[in-house]
Amino acid sequence: MSKLRKFERQLEAIRGREMWPLTAAERARITRDATIGAAKAGRSGSTTAADRRIEETWRRAEQRITAEAQALAAKEAAEVTAKAAAKTARKGWW
Repeated sequence: MSKLRKFERQLEAIRGREMWPLTAAERARITRDATIGAAKAGRSGSTTAADRRIEETWRRAEQRITAEAQALAAKEAAEVTAKAAAKTARKGWW
């Protein structure tokens, strides 16, 4: 499986709210905020702040994975360009 395909799968999982592509810190934040939200709901309180923090964590995780995928794509494109330039330098343009 290519590395870019791995990032695509991770993005799909993040958008589907699956926990496996998250870092340990992101999992801990979501778990903590879900626990806080459940405790507030149990006391008939507002869960808005906890829900907002959870959504922010998901958004940041998606941004992180997107940035990693873009960096990998740029690196691979640079490698292809460098290989083409080296091949052209060896054989000449014609």
